Amino acid sequence: EHLVVLDDEVAALDQLDYFTVLKLGLEATPAEIRVAYHRESRVYHPDRYAAVEDPVFRGQVGRIYRRINEAYTVLRDDARRKTYAAHVAGPDRASKLRFSED
Repeated sequence: EHLVVLDDEVAALDQLDYFTVLKLGLEATPAEIRVAYHRESRVYHPDRYAAVEDPVFRGQVGRIYRRINEAYTVLRDDARRKTYAAHVAGPDRASKLRFSED
């Protein structure tokens, strides 16, 4: 039986920047980013919930896990992290929460 209801987390996911997804500040170091990624991916890894029969719950876990991986992919790269941090700290924050090369 799963004890966590993820409705709130999944609903908020589209308003969170990658630093918040990994529970980090904008000035996080590469080492801190790596530690946070491993911490969050252990909590939300879909394999941990493979035995849960609720497909909605498993789908929510998968969505959160994909965003954790997306966040790590961007933040582990120095150039992307700097660009992304500048974007989410700027006036167009809401439209820049998901990283794009454009």
